[in-house]
Amino acid sequence: MTYVLAWKRGQNIYLVADSAITISGNTGKIKSENSSFGEHYQSDSKVVKQGTLKLFSIQNNLLLGYSGNVDLAYEFIDVFKRVYENTNNVRQALILARDGIRPDEREIRIVIGFIDDIIPTIVSYNYDRDGRIKYHDEIVRLGFGETFPVNEYIKEFNSIVDNSNMDEYAHLAIIIATVQHTCLIDNTFKLGVGGFICGAIINQHGIFWQKDMAYILYESVVDKIESQEGKVEFKENFHQMILTGSIEEFFMVKSPITGTGAYCHFPYSDRKFDKEFINKLKSFSYHSCIYFVFLDKFLRRIVFVRKTLDDSTTNSFLNIVKLDDGRVGVEIDQELHKKLIGIPDAMTDEQAELYLKGEVDILFLMHHVAMVKM
Repeated sequence: MTYVLAWKRGQNIYLVADSAITISGNTGKIKSENSSFGEHYQSDSKVVKQGTLKLFSIQNNLLLGYSGNVDLAYEFIDVFKRVYENTNNVRQALILARDGIRPDEREIRIVIGFIDDIIPTIVSYNYDRDGRIKYHDEIVRLGFGETFPVNEYIKEFNSIVDNSNMDEYAHLAIIIATVQHTCLIDNTFKLGVGGFICGAIINQHGIFWQKDMAYILYESVVDKIESQEGKVEFKENFHQMILTGSIEEFFMVKSPITGTGAYCHFPYSDRKFDKEFINKLKSFSYHSCIYFVFLDKFLRRIVFVRKTLDDSTTNSFLNIVKLDDGRVGVEIDQELHKKLIGIPDAMTDEQAELYLKGEVDILFLMHHVAMVKM
């Protein structure tokens, strides 16, 4: 199973995808490993691993995502790429790639975002599992995305973003964070969806991968609600920071859960691993992160902190600290702490208690996502 999502907003096309791969059959000798976010699944007949990027940048003017059989998808994309480089015609390249794959094995689906003259265009192959090429104006979902509720969130975000100062990178980052969180909360890894989520934007200026993001996973546990004073006490752990981002043609993840950095190569890159580039990869840290995203591991709550150019305000919300065991932790102030609790002022104590315990879902997503400028 796979998750790929594509949609338009203004002059931009956005693509988002997961990184999980499923290995089926006799899996006795295959070792399952935790994903960067601690996901894990293995059975007698299936192993799910974090393992591959499902977004391709082609000539910096096509952004392609796929779902289905990985080997067959790479075969399809290889033919498509060679034809497109010779013809500069997306439809012709899709037709020849479709006709060139192994017969009766159309177990893949493709979505492509590109700028046709000046018009943002999304086209797919086999979207309805009929082997046809189709153009789209609405949100495109492949794989598990067909039953994922995130498309409703995107519609809501689009209407809100149009009336706010949120730029396209923040818009993309929030959707990525929402998908990442939903995978964790709903335990989609057992279905073959999850691992790190990545995304990119394509417009008439080229392809732009997501800005660097730092995820802070925490657990909120309600101890007591003092109804007279309206105070809430809860325990939290802000010691799991996971970094995702890109340098040139590489998408990177650093996670204390896996213990080492995972450098994932963008397909079709001829970038050499010279000393200068290796140093760039090694220098990837929270210092480069534009967005700090707090994900509650049990409740559907996200707090999204955007760093501004003015670093003088950085420490007013959070402070990065080194722990005794060498890990990186986060200290937060009272205002951000309150947002992590997530209780709106209009809630009664009884509603707040149910909300904190996750027994009712009173608010829609945008009330679950608190945006803070650092």
